[in-house]
Amino acid sequence: MKKIYMVFTAILLLTISACSNSTAPKPAPLSAEKAIAAYSLAGTVGTINEDSKTIAVAKPLGTDLTALVATYTTTGASVKVGAITQVSGTTQNNFTAPVTYTVTAADNSISKYTINVFSPNPFTMEAKPFKLGHEENLQKGTAGSQPRFKDNGDQTITDNLTGLIWTQNGNAPGPSGCSPKVDKTWQQALDYVTCLNTNNYLEHNDWRLPNSEELSSLINNSKADTAAWLNTQGFNHIQTDWYWAMHKYKYAHNTALACMINLKDGYVSGNNKNNYNYVWPVRTKK
Repeated sequence: MKKIYMVFTAILLLTISACSNSTAPKPAPLSAEKAIAAYSLAGTVGTINEDSKTIAVAKPLGTDLTALVATYTTTGASVKVGAITQVSGTTQNNFTAPVTYTVTAADNSISKYTINVFSPNPFTMEAKPFKLGHEENLQKGTAGSQPRFKDNGDQTITDNLTGLIWTQNGNAPGPSGCSPKVDKTWQQALDYVTCLNTNNYLEHNDWRLPNSEELSSLINNSKADTAAWLNTQGFNHIQTDWYWAMHKYKYAHNTALACMINLKDGYVSGNNKNNYNYVWPVRTKK
């Protein structure tokens, strides 16, 4: 009986030892990947800005945006618009206003992308007659003026075509108290030009955000990249990216949107005012 008890004890000890030394593999951590890697809308490839989590898609004026289907690839586990799970190449959405895609990773963390659908800029560098929105007091230059731009020697440049005076630096120049050289929300952009005027920047206190037509007037459709071209015309730090305009976005009944223009190709779109874009102040020749 004693021998049987000893054998049983030995077996029990071996079993406990085997369990305590188990090397069973641990489950791999869940993925945190949640990006939209590629996106197209009804056959038009979108431009993804990973920094601002926005996707811009150009569609011709007159396109019916009420029921378009997007095709995309994602590193996330699922994609939703509101409560509706999206299926690439199948699910329809209304893009008459920006649409937000919520991408959920395997670990349940999320990332949100805003899809902005816009129409190509109808303005060209030599547009005639030149119109400056609703600012009736703006002075117009002479169409076809040569040279087009005049360096005023005071960190500003006059556009002889429109009579507008731009800062030579196209990336939010100014005193340190005005948060220069950084992109801004729309309200921050308005506050920035107010700060320039409070500080009498470059001895002027009538700086403002340009309207969409004023920014569009700079677009040179004969160039692949207007921003790069402007940087050869006496300007500096002009960004090949989106710039805020002073107006709300007129193509959507959504007060949360403001107008923006891409200075590479002149595309006009709306963007949520809480997103970030570049800022370039302007004033009018008196």
